[in-house]
This record gives sequence, C-alpha cells and structure tokens, in this order.
Amino acid sequence: MAKIKLDENVINRLKGTIYDVWSKIAPDAEDLVEDNLQAMEICLDADRLLLVAEDEEAYDFLHEVMDDHGYGKTLRFLAKHIHLY
Repeated sequence: MAKIKLDENVINRLKGTIYDVWSKIAPDAEDLVEDNLQAMEICLDADRLLLVAEDEEAYDFLHEVMDDHGYGKTLRFLAKHIHLY
C-alpha cells in the first residue's frame, strides 16, 4: 500500500476536526501552550479527535498518516499548516 503523502489532502481532511477540537478545549488549554505546535499536540493527543470531536473518520485517517510518517513528523506538518494559537 502506498504511503499517504503529507500534502493539502491531509490538511483538508483533518483541519475541520482539529479546529472543532481546539474550539472546545481552548478555554482550558490556552494558558498551557506557548506556541502552535503545543496547541496541535494537545488536539491530537488522548484521542481527542475521536473523544472530543466525535469524528471517527478523521481519527482513523490521522492514525493512518501517523503510521506512515510517525507522530512527530505528522504533528510538525499539521502545526505548520493549521494555525490554532
């Protein structure tokens, strides 16, 4: 199976769900983060795409991307292209 490319498709498939998570947790999380990378990490950790946004498709897709590229690379890519903080 071909690797999922870290490109506009990944951004488009995850952006809405990540924004949804951030909008729900930001009131409690904004004081804990210093930059966009940390904000993104909080959104992606603890299965929040599934548990907070209740988006199983986005959650599964994110894990496919992380299986192909690793957590760190995926996190940095998303933080570079999706601005939360």
